[in-house]
Amino acid sequence: MSLGYIGYCKKTVEDDLTVCYSYSGGNWSLPTNDKSAELAYDGNFAIDKSVLRWEPAKPREQTEYITWTHVAIENNLAVIIITECKNGFYMCGFNFDYIALRLLYHIFEALHNTGEFPEEAVFIQ
Repeated sequence: MSLGYIGYCKKTVEDDLTVCYSYSGGNWSLPTNDKSAELAYDGNFAIDKSVLRWEPAKPREQTEYITWTHVAIENNLAVIIITECKNGFYMCGFNFDYIALRLLYHIFEALHNTGEFPEEAVFIQ
């Protein structure tokens, strides 16, 4: 049984082409998890604003943002991790930091619902 995961991110830069976030978090089940690094915002990822050209289904499906997130990551064009956070880890057979992935779900959900990139995102699972 997992003890849980936590993640935080905040927007650091936004221009006409890109949005950058600093992020951090932790996996409480890993003995190597550094508790002090959970709020360090020591990782960085960037989202290319080309994702705004994505056309959601009509009517919008409630969890459509999850597919949208995966497509953006898998294309290696729209989302990149610049620096992985200290407590980053991989799971579920996905070759992408799990903390960043969960934060991206929240960012893309806000983008899906409001059309804007949020200033910050947080998850606890």
